[in-house]
Amino acid sequence: MRRTLLLAALLVTPAAPAHAATPSGTPVAYVRHDQAMAYGVVAVADASGPVALPTPPGPAGRHPSSPVGWLSPTRLLVQGQDRDYSPRLWLAVVDVPSRSTVARAGCPACQVGVAVDDRSTVGLLTLSSDGSTGRVARFDATLRRTSLATVRGLPRQPAFQRPVGWTLAGVRSSGVVLLLPDPAGVSAYGGPLQVWTVDWSGRAHRVTTTAGNVGAGQAALSPDGTHLAYDDGFRGGACADEHLPTVLDLRTGRTVTPHLPAALRHGVEVFTTQVSWLPTGRLTFGWENSGSNGDPGSPCPHSPLVGPDVYTWDPAQPGHAVVRVESGALAARTLPDGTRLVVRDQPGTDDEELALAVVSRGGTALPGTAEAYPPVLVP
Repeated sequence: MRRTLLLAALLVTPAAPAHAATPSGTPVAYVRHDQAMAYGVVAVADASGPVALPTPPGPAGRHPSSPVGWLSPTRLLVQGQDRDYSPRLWLAVVDVPSRSTVARAGCPACQVGVAVDDRSTVGLLTLSSDGSTGRVARFDATLRRTSLATVRGLPRQPAFQRPVGWTLAGVRSSGVVLLLPDPAGVSAYGGPLQVWTVDWSGRAHRVTTTAGNVGAGQAALSPDGTHLAYDDGFRGGACADEHLPTVLDLRTGRTVTPHLPAALRHGVEVFTTQVSWLPTGRLTFGWENSGSNGDPGSPCPHSPLVGPDVYTWDPAQPGHAVVRVESGALAARTLPDGTRLVVRDQPGTDDEELALAVVSRGGTALPGTAEAYPPVLVP
């Protein structure tokens, strides 16, 4: 579904000026594409506007890449491929003020992240085709490896679920969090999934199995690394597709979901968009009931269109209602420098085919549009 897709870019990325200055506002890293929606490059938007970064190129100067996270207020970790869909991945640390690459490392068939509670730690995970073993590695902010261990304790996936589709849900100072298919079998929609933690010694521990039969998308670790938020999907046929923002306590295995108005909770297509955490510990997410779109030929009961709107919610008080903070938007965030970043649908686009969006910062639209949101903010 389109709401689980990354937001796609619109315009050709301009060349970076040779005299690019030190960012004068809170930097926001994102991905932009060319007009053919191919070969994304990383850009950073600060108060002076967006500038493309010179990440290490692949063949013919093309380098599909995406931001992973900020290692410091001026250094950004980027992951890229030699070409689209290539398993040959690389990592690079880019110094934003000088627009230069200061470190690089190979990352074959890996997934990687920056620790939410220690920005100087980078975590990397690879798994075998049956999901039962792999390697977990830890790097410092210069991409120097500080530990490497064989993963042990994960379940072997049945043959019909190989190669296993797994997701690195997050990295924290104590290890990594990942999502694996339930080895008992998953539905045609991809769920349920199991949530596992792996420490830096390679020891795996199962936390829980998600409830939804669509799996868990848009996973995000809380700033202290103790809670995992995700979009838990439930599908009951063509007339019921509902997604709930869910927060899992990784220490206890307990989950909580917000109290949502009936108009938002029930419908033909109810979507959660862009689940992320605020520095305050509140969860923020977009919410939309796509309704039945008034289609007279639809076999589904009529359901009114509601949203998309952006809400916040405190998981520590699950009984409290959500608070709407932005109307008609997919996502929104007040940056540390005080400016407001808002993501909205591109008017007149075919949403079902491509989730185009317009991003404004402080009320001014950015040329070319962010694909990766939540934005990779400066810590």
